Amino acid sequence: MVDAIRNPTPEQVRDMIRASGHQAVRRITDPRTGDVYCWPAEQATHAEGAADLLVPYDRPPGAGDILTLDD
Repeated sequence: MVDAIRNPTPEQVRDMIRASGHQAVRRITDPRTGDVYCWPAEQATHAEGAADLLVPYDRPPGAGDILTLDD
């Protein structure tokens, strides 16, 4: 199970990036609701996180959003 935050604030995203072992978070958007989910990158791939969150996701491997403090 991913430790995702729904509709995180910019501060929550920065804190999550800093706490992440990879210094990055993954982000997906639920196409049905527009809700945005972020979780530490090392916890799951985009496809795994989407399945865990029951969010439709059909992007190919490597095409998901990854946020770092450089973004």
